[in-house]
Amino acid sequence: MRATAVVSFLAATLAGVQGMEETVTVSGLSIHKLGSPVGVKIDKVSFKVTGKDAKNLKCSAKNVAFPEPDDILPCGASNYSFTLWPGEHGAQFRVMVYHDVGDSHADLRGGAGIKTVCDNSHETGPADETCTQVKPVTFKIDGPVGSHPKM
Repeated sequence: MRATAVVSFLAATLAGVQGMEETVTVSGLSIHKLGSPVGVKIDKVSFKVTGKDAKNLKCSAKNVAFPEPDDILPCGASNYSFTLWPGEHGAQFRVMVYHDVGDSHADLRGGAGIKTVCDNSHETGPADETCTQVKPVTFKIDGPVGSHPKM
């Protein structure tokens, strides 16, 4: 009887963890990038994320490692964070959003390509551009937790 109760409890717990997901929206993405013969440097990035525990939460960072992030960047003092990756399928950038839900085995992550329009008319040179998001993008974050979009 006890074994049956324990097995039932564990099965329900695992099903709950596996079924965790959250819908997030990324809006207002702005990226200042500097091109050079050795690659692109991201001077600064900022956007807002809306999700289960966040409404228009500002995420921003300076001197962001790109195209391979070297750290997960916090969104203020919240439980949300992000990384910036090269985009695919017509999107120049991909934003990965992470949500620490208090259980290291159930934390959420997911990402989406963000289409941008880049303009260098206000910057210092032809390889100095500010890219802004075309429209808000909504996607699910559901894990598993990993540091790379392919994980």
